[in-house]
Amino acid sequence: MLEWLDRLMELNSFLLSLFGIGIFGGLYKLTKNTANIVKEKKKENKQNKETLEELIQSNSSQDDRLDELEKYNAMADKRAGNLAKAQKATLHNAIWNKSEVYLARGYVTIGELNNFDILYHAYKAVEGNHTGDMLHAKVKALPVRDEGILSRKEVT
Repeated sequence: MLEWLDRLMELNSFLLSLFGIGIFGGLYKLTKNTANIVKEKKKENKQNKETLEELIQSNSSQDDRLDELEKYNAMADKRAGNLAKAQKATLHNAIWNKSEVYLARGYVTIGELNNFDILYHAYKAVEGNHTGDMLHAKVKALPVRDEGILSRKEVT
């Protein structure tokens, strides 16, 4: 066994004098480099883990914000629906009241008819019912007088 150790020491001395590094020095450098690589990889893995945890937390926060937005949108949709119903009711009421006045009077002025048509078309745009259609037809059938705040020349 001693003989192998002596030969190894001779080989080490030869390599040391020839290349400036012996077997033991090479093994030391190899071990040191491997340890440095392992240390760097552990550091990189730690950073990757922290980044992944931050992404998971960020996604969770985004999910919470999206849930809040969905709740807000549902509330806004409901409010918009209620406003559309209120607008339809307001237009229906205006058409009803104006029709009642015009039909009782027996005629409509050119300006009133123009205004009435605007109300009617807005009512139809918000999907008003057939009551508006019937009242519009009755008012359109009335005699039209060229009097009031607008004349035929100004409307056409």
